Amino acid sequence: MRRIYGSLVVTLVLLLVPCIFARAQQRSITGTIKKDTGMPLPGVNILLKGTTNGVTTTEGGYAIKASQGDVIV
Repeated sequence: MRRIYGSLVVTLVLLLVPCIFARAQQRSITGTIKKDTGMPLPGVNILLKGTTNGVTTTEGGYAIKASQGDVIV
């Protein structure tokens, strides 16, 4: 019985480790959208190209999670 639980724990660990590394590859990108006059521009949509993942600026600022190679539009 103890051997079965040990095997189960090892299996779960081996399944969860790749998930941790995959999650670690995403980064938070932050920025501010401004007018030519330097004033922040609220309500601008920021999207990851080719996806439906996006955010809208609040008072010009935004924060979006993206993986390496993602393009922001």
